Amino acid sequence: MIPSLGRSPLDRRAFAAALIAVTGLFGWALFAGAVLWSAVAAIMFMPLNRRIGERLSGEPTVAAALTGLRSLRRS
Repeated sequence: MIPSLGRSPLDRRAFAAALIAVTGLFGWALFAGAVLWSAVAAIMFMPLNRRIGERLSGEPTVAAALTGLRSLRRS
């Protein structure tokens, strides 16, 4: 059996919690920029999506697809 080297179960739990927290924050930091720009794009194209949805008599799936295609087009 491996000796615990004087560490209590509380120390091991605290280390595990800190490790998980730091790993989670690092993982979030990698995607934070993408999440931010996705939110900005969603807010920017919401009026267009509503107008297209109204013209299509409330077809939300088609309106979302057309809005997505329009957002990819340059001009």
